[in-house]
Amino acid sequence: MADSSSSSGSSSSGSLGRNTLIMTGGTILSRLTGLLRVLALGLALGQVQGNAVGDAYLVANTAPNIIFELLLGGILSATLIPVFVERMTRADEVLVDESALTRRERRSANKARQGGDPGIGAILSATMAAALVASILVVIFAPVVIGIYTASDSDPTIGDERAVAIRLLMLFAPQVFGYGFIAMAKALLHANRRFPAPMYAPVLNNLVVIGALLTFGVYAASTTDVGILRGDTTGLLILGVGTTAGVLVEALTLIIVVKRANIPWSWHWEPRHPAVKQVLKLSGWTLGFVIANQIAAAVVVNLSRSGAGGEDADGLASAYFFAQMLFMLPHSVIAVSVMSALLPDFSSFWTTQELDRMRAALSRGLRLLLALILPAAVGYTLLSEPIVYLLDPRWSQAAPALAGLALGLPGFSTFLLLTRVFNAMQDTKTIFWLYVLENGLNIILGIWLHHLYGLFGLGLSYGLAYTISAVVAVMILRRRIGSIFDRKMMVFGGRVLVSCAVMVAGLLAIMAVVAPNGFDPESASRMATGVVVIGGVFAGAVFYVAAARLVGMTALDEIFASIRSRRS
Repeated sequence: MADSSSSSGSSSSGSLGRNTLIMTGGTILSRLTGLLRVLALGLALGQVQGNAVGDAYLVANTAPNIIFELLLGGILSATLIPVFVERMTRADEVLVDESALTRRERRSANKARQGGDPGIGAILSATMAAALVASILVVIFAPVVIGIYTASDSDPTIGDERAVAIRLLMLFAPQVFGYGFIAMAKALLHANRRFPAPMYAPVLNNLVVIGALLTFGVYAASTTDVGILRGDTTGLLILGVGTTAGVLVEALTLIIVVKRANIPWSWHWEPRHPAVKQVLKLSGWTLGFVIANQIAAAVVVNLSRSGAGGEDADGLASAYFFAQMLFMLPHSVIAVSVMSALLPDFSSFWTTQELDRMRAALSRGLRLLLALILPAAVGYTLLSEPIVYLLDPRWSQAAPALAGLALGLPGFSTFLLLTRVFNAMQDTKTIFWLYVLENGLNIILGIWLHHLYGLFGLGLSYGLAYTISAVVAVMILRRRIGSIFDRKMMVFGGRVLVSCAVMVAGLLAIMAVVAPNGFDPESASRMATGVVVIGGVFAGAVFYVAAARLVGMTALDEIFASIRSRRS
């Protein structure tokens, strides 16, 4: 076993680097177009702080995502890929003694190996039926959903805002059905190690929504009074149908990719199939932690809508949303790519009980993740204010929230990577308790720190909750697969911290020379702010990479080697 593991280490390492690089390109495009989508939202809806139309749109458009996660999304992400990989791995084991199989048995095993066995077909059919029912429920319970997420708002225009949000949510309801198709297609593609398309498809979604928002902007001629929009059916249709069309285009794109990859997408209506029962068995605990997530999300949304720490309450919900979007950028570009590449391997190693290889894969993934996430967190913390002012000065209140969130970025990404290991083990009970801990901490710390520091405290509580929970997850995993914090990991930790310290010292030294009295983006020109951000990112990267080379940190070599191999 040890020999096998060691012999495959180099190739696995290179494969992780290549897959991460490929997915990173798609994620960067997706997040950049997502940023353009937010800026288009500002242009179309007059998204200044305190704007009720923007808040109504954001709450309504977030609701389908939350409802999908509550009813299906968390369940699917936690169970589908491990279950699919397990069934395909079993098919591989059948094909080992291929000479003993009949032609029909070989054909059936090959089909199952790719995801076309009746069990996977039964899961696909049952899931899409559930997604259809969920979409209908969104329409029926739209007033209740919007009421929950605006419960703490006492603004005079809240009646009009709720009415607009309810009508938009009804138009957004088909998104839940579309998300079902997206989840199914992504699971099939990832289980078959087809990683690029799921990362690039959201670009089309964003482009469609940008088009819809700009169309609305032209139609509304910058008149975004929520009372007027409440009675404007045409305007609501442009926003509602256009935004939903983006999700459906993404779903259709992924379905086409699945078909062109010759991955079977079979419909098999058998709700009592053992594979469906397996998913449902795993789903009980998963539903629990999804509910816990949404309770915490509702608390955070309501906290963000109220001023604290000397803040003006107007537009705080939108500002926190903007900070969250920026916070998720490095996580989505780096951590999601690493996690997506590793989950099929985790599932395969757990199925075959190759724990040494599973531990090695986790250690390798964690080193790669932290080598990229830690400097990103440092950069966000130092440059949060100029970044926000560069993108849009009207979002100034998002800067402290971004700084608070950035401090917890490494813990957040590490926690989610560790939960993928439990997903591979199909141990949703442990994930449930970890999320109960994380959400409980998030609520308690959020109420306390928000009272003291406003949006900065709210962002800080988010990261602290995930960081503490990540430490607990490491302790639990140590008993399952052994410790990943061996001498190699500890040496890596020291090197990455030294590299980050050099990066901080270098950036502070440059700022002391260039702006000895400090830099105020509020009074500086947009061009000067852009120079600070771009120059800071470039200088920080140079300091970090140079320091990493000097201290002998090799975790970045996989990415550099993959870039060189793709160019050659």
